[in-house]
Amino acid sequence: MKVIREGELKNNELNTRVWPKESAAAAQQVRLGQATKQTSGEATIDLQPFVNAGFSAPIASRKRANEGNLSDLPAGIHTYGGVPFDVEGRLQLMGRGYCKWNQPFPTKIRSIPVHRKCERLHFLHGASFVDSEDSDDEPADGREIARLVVRYTDGSHAELGIAARTDVLECHGPTYTTDVDSRNRYTTSHRRRPGVDQRHS
Repeated sequence: MKVIREGELKNNELNTRVWPKESAAAAQQVRLGQATKQTSGEATIDLQPFVNAGFSAPIASRKRANEGNLSDLPAGIHTYGGVPFDVEGRLQLMGRGYCKWNQPFPTKIRSIPVHRKCERLHFLHGASFVDSEDSDDEPADGREIARLVVRYTDGSHAELGIAARTDVLECHGPTYTTDVDSRNRYTTSHRRRPGVDQRHS
């Protein structure tokens, strides 16, 4: 006779009932955000001259063929979170995780032209290797991992820091949340700020 421990029962419940339901709900939320455009008078920015990585390129080591990538992300103009984006490729920046893999990405991308007045800017971006700062045991909550600088024609500028786990979460991992350590919570983050709307993966 096989004895099933309480922990095994709980894990079985999570794997067969709880997590699939939560993942399905997260996928449905994404589909709803793609179904209806919620903006008007918008214009997309041509980022093609700045693209430095394709969707099929691995997010981590180029030496690992099975590494995760963005090949499921369709190119062209598509709606995400109610906002149309012209998805043309990755504008990949260097980070600590890429240093370990010896990936030659730039640390900055400068002078992306907008050439129009804007009431709001929408960004579609994500991150990887944000699960820890220096080790697998040290969470990176609140640590600034990137910075957006908006420069105006009058010479002034505005800076917007992107904080790990506040503005953007790790792009790999589960879309469920029950019994998931907060350091491993990889579902979508979304925070609104005046004049800026961020959509993160």
